[in-house]
Amino acid sequence: MKKSRIFLFLAVIFAICVINWRFGDSGSAFNGRSVTYQWNNGSTIKFVNCWLDEGARNLGFVMYENPRSIEFKPLSERVPYTSYPPADDRVPYVSYPSTCVIPVFLAAKMLHKNSIDFDFMYDYLKYPFLVDTLLIFFLFYLLFSITLNIKHPNANLIVSFFLTMAWMFLPDNLLYLRFTYFSDEWVISFVFIYIILEIIAPKIKDKHRKIRYLYNSAKFLVALIGILSDYNFYFFLFACWLVRLFTVVYEEKGGLRKAVSASWIYVLPVIIGTGIFLWRSAPLMDLSYYFRFKFEEKTYGFPDDDKSPILMLLGNYLKSYTYAGFFLELALACLLIADAIRLFRQRRMPGRSYFPLLKIGAIILIPPVIHVLILMYHSGENQFAMMKFALPTIFSAVVLCYYFLHNANYRKFYFAVGAVSIAITLIINIIVINKEQERGIYKWVSNPALAYELEKFIKSHSEYENVYFSGTEQILPNPPISLAISNKRVYFIRYLHNISEFFPDLNKAANVRFVVRKSDSGKKKRMLLLEDSIRQRSDLLFESGKFEIYQLRSRSDLPEFVGRLN
Repeated sequence: MKKSRIFLFLAVIFAICVINWRFGDSGSAFNGRSVTYQWNNGSTIKFVNCWLDEGARNLGFVMYENPRSIEFKPLSERVPYTSYPPADDRVPYVSYPSTCVIPVFLAAKMLHKNSIDFDFMYDYLKYPFLVDTLLIFFLFYLLFSITLNIKHPNANLIVSFFLTMAWMFLPDNLLYLRFTYFSDEWVISFVFIYIILEIIAPKIKDKHRKIRYLYNSAKFLVALIGILSDYNFYFFLFACWLVRLFTVVYEEKGGLRKAVSASWIYVLPVIIGTGIFLWRSAPLMDLSYYFRFKFEEKTYGFPDDDKSPILMLLGNYLKSYTYAGFFLELALACLLIADAIRLFRQRRMPGRSYFPLLKIGAIILIPPVIHVLILMYHSGENQFAMMKFALPTIFSAVVLCYYFLHNANYRKFYFAVGAVSIAITLIINIIVINKEQERGIYKWVSNPALAYELEKFIKSHSEYENVYFSGTEQILPNPPISLAISNKRVYFIRYLHNISEFFPDLNKAANVRFVVRKSDSGKKKRMLLLEDSIRQRSDLLFESGKFEIYQLRSRSDLPEFVGRLN
């Protein structure tokens, strides 16, 4: 590699890092109090804080909805439930494996944190977003250099830089990859790494046996982590497996034995990863009930839900990529399908320069489509599911440009000019999309009245033995942002005897506390009578600008409390 090329390569990498670090925060204009911000970040913080408090190994790397507190049964005494969880159960979260939480937990341990908050996540997420941006750059560069076999490294570097910027400034990436985090965001990195490994596969085929072994080991490890991260990787690996079978049967003219031999690297991670997930989840709850409920929830919703999943899904896609992105991907899909039909009818293989592009195109385009069609309700309910289409949208523009210029004279020159032109066009369109999104689609205006004063107040008095009740306020496990801040539940009660109904065997060491909102505005007569009864039986411990905390003097002062003391 020439020195000038090395210098250009390093300059491009440096420019990507600087732009990502400097302008990545531009998505903060979309942030505010978005639903994803509450659920994804809130869940991550809540689960990580439980691990930091009790030890990840002590909890078996299980994510629990409720932090450790005296009103809950010890984990050694809990039994799997088959319906709605009881009030004294900490409720394990088994919708997804806990792999995505591990890197955040390790980062907190390395920085000697006893707990993390949203400021920690804001700083932490700079690094995964930078890694994803660099992975996209390498993906595009290798796509041009290996898959499209364009012998013009400098042009490949420049075009890859523009396309990387186009990908980075897509609204969904600026918001969800930079400011929110859970399994959907975590798994994106491993999808990119696996695509890169698939792109370089032709270069590995003829290498030394040790190189091939390291390559296959890397593919297996990335696939296993992906399977243990998010369901998206199941669909992605399925598409990769189909492409590999197609290659064996039609390109390599192999038989059944060779097809089976080529399948292990795709099938084995799925078997092992799924087995680990089920093995860890089975003792926690009745999986047949839970997954049946979750499958219905994530696929087509519930029978009494009047929302159309397909319309919700289409609406989310158009919010993210507009009709321009939709028709780009539709045009490329039609082109690939038409070529595939033509090749099957003629019973011949595509040219060597075209076949790698067909394979990479399939593993980029097919998985997100399968994902959103199967998990349609979940994808329609959650805008962040559209992140999966960021790479296919950019890729579609690149490949359509390549098709258009493929047979032109001076192909290298025209391709370079055309690709740079389409990259610039994409960036202009994305800037326009961002401006449109900022007008209202992604703009959540933070309500000054919702400054989490209650949560922060409870956090400062969240000792293990305290149990909080209130006639006006409550802090639930979900949406998790409130509990992530307070680290303590607040239970809503209508009458004092509700306490014994919730926790008939409440530990005698528990401090029964009440949260009272100072202002009587909007309170019904029942609430006022309840608060009078609380004040008569309790002592005022703490107060903030809007709230007071009382503690029950004695259980004997609460005749309605008829629970058994243990």
